[in-house]
Amino acid sequence: MGTTRPIRPLRQTQASKPPPTTTIPKLGSSMPKPLTKPRAPNMTRTRMRGVSAPPQQSIVAARGRTTSGSLSRNPSSTLDADMAAEKRKLANVQANHALISKQLHSQGTNNNNHRRELIGYADELEQMRRKHQKEIDDLEEELVKREVETNEVVEDLKTCKEDLDRERETVGSLNETITQHAMDRERLDTQIQSLNDQNADLQKRNEDLQDTIEDLKTQLLTRNDVLADLHKELFESEIARRKLHNMVLELKGNIRVFCRVRPILPSDTSSSSSSPEDIAAEITYPEDSKSIQLRSSTTTATGNIRHETHSFTFDRVFNTTASQRHVFEEIELLAQSCLDGHNVCIFAYGQTGSGKSFTMEGGLGEESKGMIPRAVEQVFRVKDAMKSRGWEYSVEGQFLEIYNETINDLLSSSTSAEPTKKHEIKHDLKTNTTRVTDLTIIPLTSPSQTKTLLTLANKRRSVASTLVNEHSSRSHSVFTLRISGLNVGYPEGGVEGTGERCEGCLNLVDLAGSERLNVSFGNGGRGVGKERVKETQNINKSLSALGDVIAAMGSAAGTTAGNNTNGQQQQHVPYRNSKLTYLLQNSLSGNSKTLMVLNLSPLAVHLNESLCSLRFATKVNNTQIGGGGVGKKGRG
Repeated sequence: MGTTRPIRPLRQTQASKPPPTTTIPKLGSSMPKPLTKPRAPNMTRTRMRGVSAPPQQSIVAARGRTTSGSLSRNPSSTLDADMAAEKRKLANVQANHALISKQLHSQGTNNNNHRRELIGYADELEQMRRKHQKEIDDLEEELVKREVETNEVVEDLKTCKEDLDRERETVGSLNETITQHAMDRERLDTQIQSLNDQNADLQKRNEDLQDTIEDLKTQLLTRNDVLADLHKELFESEIARRKLHNMVLELKGNIRVFCRVRPILPSDTSSSSSSPEDIAAEITYPEDSKSIQLRSSTTTATGNIRHETHSFTFDRVFNTTASQRHVFEEIELLAQSCLDGHNVCIFAYGQTGSGKSFTMEGGLGEESKGMIPRAVEQVFRVKDAMKSRGWEYSVEGQFLEIYNETINDLLSSSTSAEPTKKHEIKHDLKTNTTRVTDLTIIPLTSPSQTKTLLTLANKRRSVASTLVNEHSSRSHSVFTLRISGLNVGYPEGGVEGTGERCEGCLNLVDLAGSERLNVSFGNGGRGVGKERVKETQNINKSLSALGDVIAAMGSAAGTTAGNNTNGQQQQHVPYRNSKLTYLLQNSLSGNSKTLMVLNLSPLAVHLNESLCSLRFATKVNNTQIGGGGVGKKGRG
C-alpha cells in the first residue's frame, strides 16, 4: 500500500554515511546492533605492542637453556611469530569489518524501506481516522435527530394514552348503559309476556307512534334546512363583516400616525441636581387627544428671546401618563385585519431614548407588556373566536434585524464562530407575500412563546453606547407574524366549509434611533469609530428612504384616485432604496394597513430632535393611500 503514495525525503542516517576510519564500535552508534553479530575487536593493540613485555610463553619455552643461547635466538623468532599472528588477526578484523559494514548497509536500506512503508501507513491511518471521525459526526447528528423523533413519539404516545383513558371511560359508561338497557329489556319482555291479551291495543298505539315519528322527521328536515340557511347567512355575514371592518379602517386611514411622549425617568435626573420640572420641555396636550403643542425659546441676533409654539395634529396623541394598554386599545383592530387576510405594518419611530423599544417590547410586568406580546395575544384570541365561524388558522413567527443594510436572523441557533448566512428578500407577486431566504421561522401555538423569542432576539441584536442612550439599538428590528386561514366549516354539524383561504402578515418594527450624527456622538461625529459613523449614516439613510416611499405612495394613490386623466406616468415608489422598505414592500403597498407610533422624549435638551421627528411624522400623517376618504392635515 505504501508504494502507491509519494515518499517524503529521508534524513541521511548513520548507515548511509561513509564508513569511519577510526575504531569499529563507532560505526553503528546510531543504529541498533544485531544480537547475533560479534563485537568488533579493539584496533589499538598494535600501537601498544612496542612498549609491552615479550610474551611469557616464550620465556617458559626457553627454560633450561643457557642464558647466552636464548639471548641469541629468541628475539627474531619471537618477533616473526608475533607479526604473523598479528597479520592473521588483522585479516580477521578486516573481514569482520567488511561483514559488519555490509550488514549495516543492508540494515539501513531495510530501515529506509520500513520508513517509507510507515509513512504510507500513517497517511492511510490519517485518512481512515478522518473517515471514521466523519462517520462518528454523522452518527451523532443522526442520534440527535433520533432523540428528537423519540421525544415526539413519546409525546404522541402520551397523548394517545390520554385519549385511550378517555375512551376507556366512555366505554365504561357505555357498558353501564348497555347493562341498564339489558335490565330494561328483560323487564319489557316480562311485560310483553304478561300483556299478550293487550296486543291489539299496542298495535294501534304503534301505528299512532309511527305517524308521530313521520311528523317529527318532517320537522327535523325542515329544521335542518333552516340551519343550513343560517350557516349560509353566517358565512355571508362574515364576508360582510370583513368588508365593513376593512372599510372602517380605511375611513380612519390606511396610514395612521400616533404620537406618544414618555414620562421623565429617574435616570434623566441622576446625572444632575435639577428637578424633573427644570429639565422637562414645555409640552401641552389639547383636550381632543389628537393634538400636541411644544413651546421653544431661541435667542435672536439682537439678543432677544423669541418664543415659538409648534402645534401638530395626529390620529391619536398619548401623554406621559398613557399606559401600554391604552396605546394597544387603539390598534387592536389591526389584529383582526391580519386574520382577515390583510398585511399590517406597525412602526415605532423616534430618536434614541424616546421609548420605542419599551413601546414595542415592553417591560417585565404584566401591565408593561409591549405591542408585540399584546398583538400576539390578540391574534390568538381572535383566532380562537373565529373557530365558531368555521375558520382555522396557523401562526408562524420570525424575528430579524437590518444592521448596516444587512439582514441578520435574530432567532438563529448558529454560533458566532460559524459563517453568517446571506439572507435575500424574495417577493411573490402572485400571492403578494414576502420571504427571506435561510431565515428561522418558528410555528407559534400559544402567546407564551413570544416572550422566549423576544429574549433570544434581544441577546443577538446590535447595540452600542451613544450620548443619548447607553444601550442604543443600532439596527431596525422586524418581528413578523404570518397568519394562514382556511374555512373548514362545521364538520361535527355536517356543514362543509367553503374552502376559502386567506393569508395575512403583521409586521411590528422597532426602528433604530433617528437622531443626527452630532447628537448621537457629539462634535459632528469626530473622534468616533468608523463603525459607529457608518451605523448612524445607514440608519438615517433607511429612515429617509422610508419617508420617500410613503410620500411616493401618497402621490401614486393621488394619481390613481384622479384616474390619471392627464396621461402622466404612474408615480414610481422607490422600495429598493433600502433593505427596510424593500422588505416591507407588500406590507406598505396595496390594501395594507400602516401605523406609525411616534415616540418623543419629554426632555428640553431633546426638543430640536423632537421637532424633527414631529415634522417627519406629520409628513407621513398627511399621506393618503387606499380607500381612506378623510383628509388629514398637520401643522408644525
